[in-house]
Amino acid sequence: MFSSIIKRGTIGNLLKLFGGTAVSQIILFVFTPLITNLYTPEEFGEFELVINLVNVLVVISTLQFDKAILLPKFRIELFRLVRLAVNTVLLMVGVLVITIGIIHLFNDQIIYKGNAIKTGILWVVPILVFLKSSNFVMLGLMNRNSRYTMIGLEKIIRSSGTIGFNVGFRRILSLKWGLVLSEVMTGMATFGMYLKDQRKVIFQIFRINIKPHELKEIFIKYSDFPKYSLPKSLFFALTAAMPVVMIVQYYGTFEAGLYGLAIRILAKPVTLLANTSTTLFRQEVSAEYYSHNSSIQTVKRTFLMQLGISVLTFVPLFFSID
Repeated sequence: MFSSIIKRGTIGNLLKLFGGTAVSQIILFVFTPLITNLYTPEEFGEFELVINLVNVLVVISTLQFDKAILLPKFRIELFRLVRLAVNTVLLMVGVLVITIGIIHLFNDQIIYKGNAIKTGILWVVPILVFLKSSNFVMLGLMNRNSRYTMIGLEKIIRSSGTIGFNVGFRRILSLKWGLVLSEVMTGMATFGMYLKDQRKVIFQIFRINIKPHELKEIFIKYSDFPKYSLPKSLFFALTAAMPVVMIVQYYGTFEAGLYGLAIRILAKPVTLLANTSTTLFRQEVSAEYYSHNSSIQTVKRTFLMQLGISVLTFVPLFFSID
């Protein structure tokens, strides 16, 4: 029965992704006390504000076309779709640069609840939006090519890099915004790893000449993603961001920092594990759909697999509670 639920090769790919995610979370969990000794809760609160803003903008920047990368049957269609996703990211980054430039031109700092925040730190927002959005696009390519070992390895390197940069920026450079700058550096490291792994495909994508009307045709063909996936993803991003915004508004960055730490330790590992299984699920659904014109078997198999993982994980915890 177990073999009928899990296809040959699926369990191996799942273990690669879960293994990388689990190790990365253990690294973050073990070193979190060290990071909390280096940075104040207020700095964690400011970090949460910036990162949640970036996460909302990232959802908008790709218009969710990165999730469609698994679907094209033909390489030329794939190349056009990737170019379309990259163009929407660059458009969003351009709008952000112009907006921040105007803000910085008239004000070099923002006064919020008696705290002066230099507007110069806002320049990390378009940088992070570009890095995170581009990484999502390349993650789609890697998922399409079943590069799960590299995806799992990247999670471990990113966690290790985050801890290293957090410590370095505070201990060596004594930077107030070390948490945010660490996110930039780890984003660049991930971008470099993905770019190196997918360099041949990316070179082909940007080497060919793609005309505007061809991008328009691809936009129309995959318009269901901005129509339906974008509102859902944007809702989830705003749902995650609103508690931070409201806590800062009514209480302050100290309390927002404590909330962010609680999410980092308790909720984020569960979210990352769920996203990990979703990564594999999308690839298998696409493959089965094009082979049999239906993906119901993969949906059933994935549901049973996730149900089994949930039961094995949470039932022992439930009965261990006094």
